[in-house]
Amino acid sequence: MANGIEILDTTLRDGSYAIDFQFTADDTAVIASALESAGIRLIEVAHGLGLGAMRAGHEGQASSDEAYLRAAAAVLRTAAFGAFFIPGIGAEDDLRLAADCGMGFVRVGTNITEIAASQPFVAIAKKLGLTVWCNLMKSYAVAPEQFGVCARQAEDAGADVVCLVDSAGCMFPEDIRAYVEAARAACGLRIGFHGHDNLSLAMANAIAAHEAGVDYVDASLQGMGRSEGNTVTEALVAILQKRGLVPDMDVNGLLDISEAYVRPMLRRRGLSGLGVTFGRAKFHSSFLGRVLTAAARTGVDPRDLILRLGERDTINAPIELVEGLAEELAREGPRPSLRISLGEASASSEETFEGLVRARVRELREKARKFAMTSVLNVVVTPFETTSVSPSVETGFGCAFSNIMLAEPEWLESVLRWAEGVVDYVLIDPGDRPIPEGTLKKTALLAYCDNEMWMRAAARHLALLLGGSLRGKRILVRGVPRLTARLLALLAEAGAEASAPAGFERVAEAASFIGFAIGIADPEEVLPEMDAVACVSPRNPILGPDWVRLMRPGALLYDGGIGSLTPEAVMAAEERGIQVVRVDMRSTLAATALELINLRGIVFGRMGSETWDGVPVVAGGLIGRAGDIVVDSVKDPARVIGVADGKGGIVRPSNDDPSVQTVRRVIAEKRLQASQQVVREES
Repeated sequence: MANGIEILDTTLRDGSYAIDFQFTADDTAVIASALESAGIRLIEVAHGLGLGAMRAGHEGQASSDEAYLRAAAAVLRTAAFGAFFIPGIGAEDDLRLAADCGMGFVRVGTNITEIAASQPFVAIAKKLGLTVWCNLMKSYAVAPEQFGVCARQAEDAGADVVCLVDSAGCMFPEDIRAYVEAARAACGLRIGFHGHDNLSLAMANAIAAHEAGVDYVDASLQGMGRSEGNTVTEALVAILQKRGLVPDMDVNGLLDISEAYVRPMLRRRGLSGLGVTFGRAKFHSSFLGRVLTAAARTGVDPRDLILRLGERDTINAPIELVEGLAEELAREGPRPSLRISLGEASASSEETFEGLVRARVRELREKARKFAMTSVLNVVVTPFETTSVSPSVETGFGCAFSNIMLAEPEWLESVLRWAEGVVDYVLIDPGDRPIPEGTLKKTALLAYCDNEMWMRAAARHLALLLGGSLRGKRILVRGVPRLTARLLALLAEAGAEASAPAGFERVAEAASFIGFAIGIADPEEVLPEMDAVACVSPRNPILGPDWVRLMRPGALLYDGGIGSLTPEAVMAAEERGIQVVRVDMRSTLAATALELINLRGIVFGRMGSETWDGVPVVAGGLIGRAGDIVVDSVKDPARVIGVADGKGGIVRPSNDDPSVQTVRRVIAEKRLQASQQVVREES
């Protein structure tokens, strides 16, 4: 133990509550190894409710208990890892499995009034060689003196540590001191403290626990945990260091882990690494700009610069001083980098098509819950692809999505069945097939045209690549007829001088149907003048080096079909200084999904008409009669939009209009009722 206090980080266990228990084995490996590298020596992993929780019918988790335990064992070298165990949820076999996996400690949790239930499992765990904690949940339910009696019972049962647990986050610092003192007087066990932040006292209570002489304090990155969360690891370590304790722990490293791996998962904004550093150094944020400038110029960590500045001047930050301290830090060299390891990758055993689909939809659910996103499985029946499952899930465009391409339409109903109830939405283009009815009940269906989305993505991509606008740009398009016609029309509509090569007259005629002129050109004559050549022949390379050699340097060669160009064409383009780019549909696909999801929300969640206290209201696009009040939603209203004019238009609402005032009052009442309903549901 460092200077009489040890931090037990419970991010990977109690923190899992905040993301519906969707940490994966990989998450466990990465975060645990980084925590160890930053100086944490006790790390708790696995399900928030402890070993065996999933088998016992509690919330599903992204990986198995064994996967979490083996992931931690594979990467940790100096830190011990452990898990929670609640009698009645976990079983003896769970403890044996954990010991076999190399787990170092177990925390047997019972309500303080039910401590007898822990005794047989304490004995089993001791025989297995584990360090055993008795976590006395809801410790506040008894007086401090009785807590001391229970601590003595834990000692008699053979426990190594007894833990004071403020399960509801309701205790005060003076309470913590009294309970710790009672335990110290009653037994010789080491003592821990686990707090929650319901009254924003978790940190104050943790400090009070330390001052009262506890040996261990629980904390989690960003305070991630059940209910209102836990004591914040990175802030607690920063405070202890300011008191001259835990000198070997790397606060900046903890802040890095928190920022990179935990903060993005939180539904509410977490701590800022710089914000914590301001408190550590007594630094005013108004000087941040000059610090960042100096840090960037010298290549030092701005947090280290802020800390160094805090040692010299806590009132001002003269530029000369900031620059001088930055140079000083640069001469000292960088701090050691964090060590992160994924451990040994295990080969997938789900290589059948069904196995791959099921694995991908599970990953979609995992990523969506972890990052508070909607999950979308895109399913396309297409003659342009082979039947395949995307190897990854995208989360960078507003929703979590992945793709399944079906060359064999007979797979469609099975794919929908495997996705049912696992993902939120299936975005589907069934091609020429009817959409199977009745397969999806919990998962919603969103129908769209993949070819239209595909070419829309290509046209917008081309516009950005060509300077932001297609107006006046000369573009030659070649490829399969149905895609070529769509792209030509979109380009012409955006103002491009779009043309197709000889032999594509019927395609050009189809593209011209909406009223834009499409040219037919001889490639040998026009290629030297083209700003771009776009080829849309999916998975079928039809454009070779002959065309490329006629293009001018600086032009764009665009693979709008993914696989439309021969390798020789790509090499020839590179030799001539011609940029080669392929279509990227991710943002357009995500936008299509989100558009349909929101439109579905309008139709089924917002649209309607009602009468509130004698005032007619409409929402979601319904055309009201003149004088009806238009609100944003009938079911879950938040604001008045305006007053209907009876013709589909909306007039600005007047604050003096009694009907508007009535509706605003009703909205306020409905929002209060909705809030109370949420509380009842959470209860």
